[in-house]
Amino acid sequence: MARRRIVSVLKSHGIATSRTLEQKIADGGPFAMRIHPHLLTVARASLEQKGRVIRVERGSIPWFHLNDTKPSVIQERLEIQEPVLLAMLNRNFTLRLGQTLEIAIYRALLTQNKISHMGRFANLDEHDDDQFYSKLEPPGDLNGQTIGKKRHDFMVIHPSGLIAGI
Repeated sequence: MARRRIVSVLKSHGIATSRTLEQKIADGGPFAMRIHPHLLTVARASLEQKGRVIRVERGSIPWFHLNDTKPSVIQERLEIQEPVLLAMLNRNFTLRLGQTLEIAIYRALLTQNKISHMGRFANLDEHDDDQFYSKLEPPGDLNGQTIGKKRHDFMVIHPSGLIAGI
């Protein structure tokens, strides 16, 4: 089924990155037809080995298309998709997107009163969105023990005492 879904997506998209294939097949689509990402990699490699799927390296990004896709379709789709992908990979965009998501979570935490939380944005109302906001991170340890190698954006505490990191 994974090979069939890869072929189907590439027929409709012309050319795609492995992440696009994963989003369309592992994350999206009909629930009963979702394929685990590691199986997609195996299926795609099998299709590449058989010559049905062709890998095209553009910079450090691998793209995939079917062996019978017209070169004009490949070029047209790359001209549309590649600039969008490169813009999304821009560090400033990814930092701003990450902060936007953190602010959305913070504002959601502020609108409820069932759980307590640690971590906040100190200056959300002090300037426009053209600058990054300052964030006060929650502590990285609890009762003298580390809560993990990575820092959490927020810690939430349920009235029952359950603590979770976001």
